[in-house]
Amino acid sequence: KCIMSSSGQFGIGTTSPTAALDVSGDVTIDGGGLTIEDTGEYLTFTDGNASIRRNSNDMQFMAYSGFIFSNNPGESFRIDNSGNLQMASGKNITSVQNITATGNISSSVTSTGSFGKVMATMNDGQGGPGFTFHGDPDTGMFSTEANGLGLATNGTQALSFNSSQTAVFAGDLY
Repeated sequence: KCIMSSSGQFGIGTTSPTAALDVSGDVTIDGGGLTIEDTGEYLTFTDGNASIRRNSNDMQFMAYSGFIFSNNPGESFRIDNSGNLQMASGKNITSVQNITATGNISSSVTSTGSFGKVMATMNDGQGGPGFTFHGDPDTGMFSTEANGLGLATNGTQALSFNSSQTAVFAGDLY
């Protein structure tokens, strides 16, 4: 069932179209494609919780609750609405070239294999070390100075090495 409104809107499966083309029901494109001609235009869902937009040479994918990337037979990874990357349980990561993060990178699984290098570009000092343990953010390793290394426990520097490789202990040696 089709209708053309007096304002020039064409409806398929609806008697009251609200756009230039308003389709109520499934649409199949066979042997062709869907083209959005102008930059800055959106492909949106009526609830407003997700959209795709092309802006110049960039693609913007927006989703209220995050993105889920799946393969057969299930979920591979997701990016939640806070920007956290979550790997699916039981998947093996064989190669990660570069991960750049402004916030924290954490893991709750046992990793094996060779991962190249891990580098922290920020130094929060002994109270918030750059390398920490999940659930224990004030215990870990941090840079004390250029070419220096520090280890902290409970937010306090416990051991440090300076550029001359001199070790300084903060507590007692047993």
